[in-house]
Amino acid sequence: MYGESWIKSNKNDNIEEFNKVINSYLYFKKDSFENLDKLLQNNPKFIMGHCLKGIFLLLTRDINRKQEIDCIIELIEKNTFNLNKKILQYIKVLRKWSAGNIREAQKVLINILLNNPKDILAFRLYHFNQIFLGLDHEFLRNHIEIKKNWNEDDEYYPLVLGMTSYALEENNMYVDAELYAKESLIISKKD
Repeated sequence: MYGESWIKSNKNDNIEEFNKVINSYLYFKKDSFENLDKLLQNNPKFIMGHCLKGIFLLLTRDINRKQEIDCIIELIEKNTFNLNKKILQYIKVLRKWSAGNIREAQKVLINILLNNPKDILAFRLYHFNQIFLGLDHEFLRNHIEIKKNWNEDDEYYPLVLGMTSYALEENNMYVDAELYAKESLIISKKD
């Protein structure tokens, strides 16, 4: 289960519900916010849940949500004691991104991935933000390096293949891109 070893900061944190939210986001379902709001309503002290909500709001690219994001950051900053390093890194991503420093947020996401290349949330956020910022020569290299740490037994492997396929396609490597995409679809039709 995603994040089971690091997300919990108090006994009420519901990892199963958090994973429901993550899966909703990863598979482009429309209920991501609804599920996250329900999770936070049941546990208003779930810091990683608040952080994820701030990230979701940033993903909308809606500047009218800035005040809401600022309130989330303020709530988080009042409750950062006893949080582990990884949650603090995600909070750093939220702060930098919210301040308009998306490139700096990307560096933090890459750092998360260097320490844990199987962090699917960090990978997906890196993938989409880099598309938004503009693709660079590191985009394909990072995808290939991250993919090396995954295999068909991993739950989110088809997503990794799909994102890597996109990176290959954007680098005019169409044959390889097609192979990755087909492999992804053979394993799972969800992505």
